[in-house]
Amino acid sequence: MSEQESSADDSLNNIEQMDKKYVFGTWSFQNEVSPTQVTDTNGVTFTDATGNEYIVFSSQLMCSNLGHSADRVETAVSEQIQETAYVAPNYTTEARAKLGKKLAEVTPGDLSKTFFSTSGTEAVEAAIKIARFYTGKKKIISRYRSYHGATYGSISVTGDPRRLEAEPGIPGTIKAPDPYAYSSTLDPMESLEYIDEMLKLEGDTVAAVLVEPIRIAADATGRTSMCCGTFSSVCEGYSQSGISR
Repeated sequence: MSEQESSADDSLNNIEQMDKKYVFGTWSFQNEVSPTQVTDTNGVTFTDATGNEYIVFSSQLMCSNLGHSADRVETAVSEQIQETAYVAPNYTTEARAKLGKKLAEVTPGDLSKTFFSTSGTEAVEAAIKIARFYTGKKKIISRYRSYHGATYGSISVTGDPRRLEAEPGIPGTIKAPDPYAYSSTLDPMESLEYIDEMLKLEGDTVAAVLVEPIRIAADATGRTSMCCGTFSSVCEGYSQSGISR
């Protein structure tokens, strides 16, 4: 262990050091991992082991959007666990059936089926397979400035530079330019025209186009949303299979 690493470890408490030693840190060189112990959460804040309180603008990876220690969430989770904590996919529960129906009511068009997963990356993996099975085609187009997950298929369609160490990924993934004017040499409409040409030149081989209307992990801007209507019209006649992850 280098002197710098030793100094960094000395700043960690016992729990943080234990976590660093026994838990694989994500998106980091392991000698650079420096976990912060969370001892309490409430609303939009969390407290570390030294008593410092922080506002969490990212909702802990966008997973606690209703706030930490939300009474309604705690009550619902507790009641469901007391009734049943887990059933296999070929069974159902009242909560699952009602949620599927509610999602069908709020999703656009004739979308009426939901695949429930435990993570966003798993949802993308399922979407890739469903699109390929349904269309019989193999190619997936996604954007360069995008993040779709960390498992093998989803990192393959991710444009974020973190994908580079995982390449070569699954076959059939193609990256397209981003239809917005910021940090791009192409005008938004030029990007959309480029994607339209890609779809034509790839022939009848594209199973799906993956796009994030609101980008978070790769570039927290939401700028793609202004082009979604035009982007949708570009994809008409090709494969559009679902919404949300």
